[in-house]
Amino acid sequence: METFEYSKTVKEPDKDDNEERRRDAINRLCQTWSDLKRVETDANKERKNIERELAELVNAPIEGTTTVTTGVYQCKAVGNLKRKLDVDCWLDVAQEVPEALWPVKTKLVIDLKKLKAIETGNPELFLKIARSGAITSEPGNPSIKVEALT
Repeated sequence: METFEYSKTVKEPDKDDNEERRRDAINRLCQTWSDLKRVETDANKERKNIERELAELVNAPIEGTTTVTTGVYQCKAVGNLKRKLDVDCWLDVAQEVPEALWPVKTKLVIDLKKLKAIETGNPELFLKIARSGAITSEPGNPSIKVEALT
């Protein structure tokens, strides 16, 4: 029986080829993203127009809920008032309102600027805070913005 030696020369992908494929893939995805973003924006505008029409047809209250059933659909409209607190005005009147009746709350939030300053300037304190579990971190979704250059 004869034996044959076969050697197949496989060319390693060229770095430029990989970079070109990578750019082509990015371009395709950016184009698709742009197309879908446009469709999403148009659909969102149309949905909001329909919501305005429905709110009028079901006599949505300024504040509260109303429900209309057609036999095919049930449409629930919830009206709400956007309320904002003017802290300076509140502080002026707060002393005249019993604390138990205050219509405001104090909310603790992370001061990211200070937290980052502690992380770089006082690593021991940062570790103490981190190990306590008082502040935890997890990766969020990246924000993507695509802009056509041509």
